[in-house]
Amino acid sequence: MRRRHAAPESPGITLSDVWSFYDRYNQAVTDLCRQIAYAGIAVIWVFRVSAGGLNKLPRNLFIAGFLLVLCLFLDFCQNVAGSLLYDAYGRRKEKEIGNNEERFLQPNWLLWPMDLFFFAKVGALVVGYVLILWYLIANIVSAA
Repeated sequence: MRRRHAAPESPGITLSDVWSFYDRYNQAVTDLCRQIAYAGIAVIWVFRVSAGGLNKLPRNLFIAGFLLVLCLFLDFCQNVAGSLLYDAYGRRKEKEIGNNEERFLQPNWLLWPMDLFFFAKVGALVVGYVLILWYLIANIVSAA
């Protein structure tokens, strides 16, 4: 994941690179807001069980839906953290060097919050889909 941030011809990044990362995270936050809303509604809508005018979810599907929505929320948090961190880091480097093309190394800690959110969202996604598959297999086997 970190290798994508450094230019292949020389070590380090430029201030232009920092602002490019900042723009990418900001755009992703906007896109994810829409996706989070639609995905959460879709998960609940597809797996709801209507009985007596009430919509209910079986426990495993409720937990899976929660984990999938949590995954999307963590994805959102990852992009917000990236946006805020690269904004603050870019402003600091702008004051220090003032040159958009001077190369410098970014500190390793800068990516830690985004890495944490990344691995947490992947974990939530995997566990959520395991619960969905478990529910579907149990219902397919019991129906057969």
